[in-house]
Amino acid sequence: MKEWVYTCNLKNDPDIIRQYDDYHANIWPEVAESIKAVGMHELRIWRLGTRMIMLIVTDDDFDPVSAGATHRANHPRCLEWEELMTSFQVPPPEAPGEGTWTLMTQVFDLG
Repeated sequence: MKEWVYTCNLKNDPDIIRQYDDYHANIWPEVAESIKAVGMHELRIWRLGTRMIMLIVTDDDFDPVSAGATHRANHPRCLEWEELMTSFQVPPPEAPGEGTWTLMTQVFDLG
């Protein structure tokens, strides 16, 4: 199993933050099914203020780029969800390129 950890920021607006939390408390079934179908065994998001951390657990051979493309194509609601969630997000200032979620580098493992 492999773990992927990403970070992203929400727009600094209390209404947007509330909406984002509300959507994730009631994720659309088509989106949840697609996430599992593309090989994400676990997906968790934590938030502190506007900063978010996402943990994804997959098989070792998981390819996030192709899985993301497949997920968006699996059902029209998946693309709608991704576009809606992206409208609430901004990349962290340290982000090296496009997109909002940025892959983090592990710097320590007590295990």
